[in-house]
Amino acid sequence: MYLNINRRNYCVEVQGEGEPLLLLHGYMESKKVFDPIMDKLILQYKVIAVDLPGHGDAGEITTPFSFDELAADMMMLLDYLEIEGRVHFAGHSMGGYVGQAMAAFYPNTLKSLTLVHSATWAASKEYQKLKDREKTFVLKGKAGSISRISIPESFAPKNREKMRPFIDLLIEESSKITTESLVHIIDAMKERKSWHHLVNCYPIPVHITGGTFDQVAPLEKLQKDLPNWRNGHLTVLEQSGHHGFIEEPEKFLYLLNQFTSQIDEHWKERQKAKEAAPKSNSSEE
Repeated sequence: MYLNINRRNYCVEVQGEGEPLLLLHGYMESKKVFDPIMDKLILQYKVIAVDLPGHGDAGEITTPFSFDELAADMMMLLDYLEIEGRVHFAGHSMGGYVGQAMAAFYPNTLKSLTLVHSATWAASKEYQKLKDREKTFVLKGKAGSISRISIPESFAPKNREKMRPFIDLLIEESSKITTESLVHIIDAMKERKSWHHLVNCYPIPVHITGGTFDQVAPLEKLQKDLPNWRNGHLTVLEQSGHHGFIEEPEKFLYLLNQFTSQIDEHWKERQKAKEAAPKSNSSEE
């Protein structure tokens, strides 16, 4: 289905009958990035897969936006779909930035938060300079050159050849993004906030997956931050780059299902405790 929310276009696909799982792709991708694991995901979840503005089949985005605004849009999307109760969330890279904003601003909406190769830190000055240089190439009509280089390099070296057909699909999907859309997307990436504190204070554990060969969200940086996390759990996909859910799909699916199942039990126990608690009677004056 195609939806316009707050003057931004989305393409949404809903499949499955289990616990709702909001699934968001990364930068220059689309919901098709999850196709190789979708058949197994829908056996476990009611998957709500979304093409974010400017990506995939969502169409062009012509105005600036922030990930905070996309988080608000996701709230309206869930309301439109009449999704009751909390939902699981999994976001790859840039998609995880939207999930972090949802967890921060709408803490009663998410049942669990899985960040798939998605950083919790803010965009650094070095990163902003890199994105400014990328935007210059985009404005010169060289976006295709960027994707043909960056997408293969985002996979672990030993996985690139065997996953060439899928890499070509990602490159093809990236070619759908218009120059104007890319400029707005890059600007949003440059201005992303730090939600690192969220890992410490969010009432539901946060599951973060990192790849040994990930050059986008480096494992070394995630591991350096790990001792400061009270409420976060890091899983390492040892044979993966930035697309562990594709490079090691069986392991990723096992870890995701294990994590969400634990969270489901957590909420069931909380509900039982709430129902068993004696109701207080107001005293008479």
